[in-house]
Order: sequence, then C-alpha cells, then structure tokens
Amino acid sequence: MGGRGSTLAHKHIYGKDNNPNRKVNWNDPESEYHNKMFNLLKEEKVSTRKSTDDIDDKIFERQQKQVLSLASEYKKVLKATTQNEDIQLGSEQISGGTLGYCACHQENGKFKQRVVLDKKLYTDYDHIRTVVEDAVSKKHFAPINTRFKSRDYIVTHELGHAVENSIVIKLAKDRGMNIYTDFRGTSNKLEGEIKNEVIKIYQKDFAKDNALDKIFLSRYSRKDDGEWFAETFANLHLSDNPEPIALALQKYLRRFK
Repeated sequence: MGGRGSTLAHKHIYGKDNNPNRKVNWNDPESEYHNKMFNLLKEEKVSTRKSTDDIDDKIFERQQKQVLSLASEYKKVLKATTQNEDIQLGSEQISGGTLGYCACHQENGKFKQRVVLDKKLYTDYDHIRTVVEDAVSKKHFAPINTRFKSRDYIVTHELGHAVENSIVIKLAKDRGMNIYTDFRGTSNKLEGEIKNEVIKIYQKDFAKDNALDKIFLSRYSRKDDGEWFAETFANLHLSDNPEPIALALQKYLRRFK
C-alpha cells in the first residue's frame, strides 16, 4: 500500500468551538434528505461518511453539495482513472493547524481518495468565513468572492487535489509509467508538467505577463506544483471573475471532461 496526502494549512490558531448537541433520528425528514444526498454522491463514485455528529447539518449539507457539483463536473476523469473513486467528506480533529486534506492511496491495485475537513472549524459558519477571508486578504489563499463563497474554499481546494491526482493517474497509465511503485515521484513529475502546460496556454491565449503574482495566485500556491493546481482550481470555481491563469487551467481541464 502506498499513499500521498495534501494538506491545506496556515498559521491561524483556532478560536471558539461551539459544537452543537444533536440528537440523530435517521427516520426524520432531514435525515432522509441527507440519505438522498449520500445516494447522489455515491452515483458519482463519491461516498460520504455518516459519522459527522460534530458538524452542523447545514454546514455539512453545503459541503456535500459542493462535492457533488465538482464530482459531477469532473466525473469523466474521476471515473476513468480510479474506477472505485471514494472521496469521503468527513470530520476529525486534525493537528497542526490543518484545515483539511486530500489523501490518495492504493489498495489491491486500485486508487482511492479521501477528503477530510477539520471538525473544529466546521462547527460555525462565521468562523469558517472569518478564517478564509482573513487568509484571502493576506494573499495566503487565492482571491475569490469571499462573502458568499468562502465557506466552500477548503473543500474546493482539496477536491482540486483529487481532480489532479486522477489526471496524474490517467497520464501515467497512458504513458505506461508505473504509478503504483512510485506514486509520489511520478506525481511530482507530472504535476510540474501540468503546471507548465497551463502556463503555456495562459501565455498563448490570455496574457504574456509572466509576473509571479499573475501565475501564482497566493503564497500557498508557491509551496509546490500540487498546491499551485489546487489554489488555481479554487479561484476558477469560487471567483466571480477568475484570474487569467485560472481560465487557462479551465481550458486545460476541458480535455478531461
């Protein structure tokens, strides 16, 4: 078994923690709605863990919808490359200031992915918004329409990793590369190629400006090529006016839809 995880972390120290006290009745209308959402997600080869009692229902529902939307949009690449795609939107206490992560691992020759959100952050809408808006304002995160879409930032960023992981697996298989024995090394190589190809599209079709702040939309995007993809992906899907480099990424991604 091999694996690779990508984390979205920054220097914020968590503030208040208002965990709701919930009583769960799986036969009530609200739970039936959630079960319907689970089934819709599974149709897109996405499963959602039900052990989410520490996440507010409305917050969790919003994250489910965002996962479903993106999984549907990129279903071709997700399904074609991983067959048993298993992106799990769950919650757990994550240490080190990490807000969420995407892990890709293989079991018996098949790849699976899992998206996890930090349960301490996801108990309060205002807390999510404040953390993300602060990070955006400091250019740690990519620019987006923060007032309305900041709550979707973390899960969108992590799903960006899931999409790129699937593209990497597809490219590796198409080229006959042994992705199974050296997933990390192969991923690092292909992620760099993806970024460079997107930059070429940007320079050809959108702008000749090679200024770093035009290509790297946040400080976090400069960490490595994988974070560059996820941050640009977040800007593409959450900004009312995506940056030119994000539009170049959109053009690149069309071949996988």
